[in-house]
Amino acid sequence: MPLGMFSWMCVEAIKMKSPETVLTQLVWFFGTAFLAFFIHLFIILSGIYFLIVRKNPFKFYVNILPAIIVAFGSASRSVYNLSYHTFALFANDFAKIKRFYSSDDYQVYGRK
Repeated sequence: MPLGMFSWMCVEAIKMKSPETVLTQLVWFFGTAFLAFFIHLFIILSGIYFLIVRKNPFKFYVNILPAIIVAFGSASRSVYNLSYHTFALFANDFAKIKRFYSSDDYQVYGRK
């Protein structure tokens, strides 16, 4: 974080009359957001996956976990390589999609 932004945030934090109120509101906001993401991923999307594919969605999540960890820990384009590698290893059921992504005319970052 730039030094100027950090200094500005420190000044604003000192000027606050009740930082505990702001912190409480932030905790409620983040808690609500994480609960919504949890419900969406583990109940709604998992249910849709199970209804359509008739397979355990949590095994699928475990298989793509390395790509998810790298994606959350990195903002670079190198995530593509691990994501594709994970997809190629564990997505054998989706042969048509796999053929599309590995076709000769598909370019990765401007290279063939």
